[in-house]
Amino acid sequence: MATTCSAITLALPAGHPMLSYALLDVALLCFSALTADAIAATLAGLAGYALFQTFVVHTPGDVAGHGAVEVWRFTAVVLSVAIGLTIGRALRLVRQP
Repeated sequence: MATTCSAITLALPAGHPMLSYALLDVALLCFSALTADAIAATLAGLAGYALFQTFVVHTPGDVAGHGAVEVWRFTAVVLSVAIGLTIGRALRLVRQP
């Protein structure tokens, strides 16, 4: 999932990392809601953040942080997973007979 998102972001205009992270966040929210599996969603979120941090936003292999911006980006990833899991579990509770 994270690899597919990173491949899609190559088509986005360069110099706009927030678009890439927005795509990752939406994909994580959907993935978390569809699976409703906390472990899978957490691992996908961590892998996605690490992949975007090292290969999509910066030059390949360059792990460089930007202070408070990175905290907000990571917070957005965590919230996407949490909201997706909440939606997925709520839908499963509603659908149960």
